[in-house]
Amino acid sequence: MSGFGLKFKKGDLWAVLFVMALIAVLFLLFAARGKGGCAVVTLEGQEIARLPLSRDTEFSVSGKYHAVIAVEKGEAFVKDSDCPHGDCVKSGKISKNGQSVVCLPGRMTVTVEGDGVDAVIG
Repeated sequence: MSGFGLKFKKGDLWAVLFVMALIAVLFLLFAARGKGGCAVVTLEGQEIARLPLSRDTEFSVSGKYHAVIAVEKGEAFVKDSDCPHGDCVKSGKISKNGQSVVCLPGRMTVTVEGDGVDAVIG
């Protein structure tokens, strides 16, 4: 049995090449997401700190729960928290524009924002 009865036409090759090119472009767009400039800490909807990712630091948050936000080697993360489940601590490190860590019980967020101008082209 050769080919399992499949017959390819010229249009099929172009369709496969188009899909492969589309996948490559999407991969490059997501891989090229820029590093952020700072971690913005909000508590109950109010911005309380901007921590530059270029400098290692720690910041304590005191609200309903206590948390420590750390910046190390260009990445921000919740180092410690006394909230009930500690999901914010388990969320890991963030460094790219738009990434966030959320502590729902503590009503706190840490979001990475860029230090440049964002633009939409098109």
